[in-house]
Amino acid sequence: MKPVGLPAAEWKTDSTRPHAEINALAKRYVEAHDQDALLCLCEAFHPYLMKYLVMIRQGHVPRAMCL
Repeated sequence: MKPVGLPAAEWKTDSTRPHAEINALAKRYVEAHDQDALLCLCEAFHPYLMKYLVMIRQGHVPRAMCL
């Protein structure tokens, strides 16, 4: 079976985008169903998702988030 490269493996995890840019991407996706905008949104939220997945896996989720 041929290995498949995922775009998330190449994403930078140390950069953040301004709120205005995120909002513009979301608006572009909603209005035009632009798949490139969706991919950029996923890329922007990837570091946060990984952070919380690691916290959940290690059992370090703050109690307030569990309610």
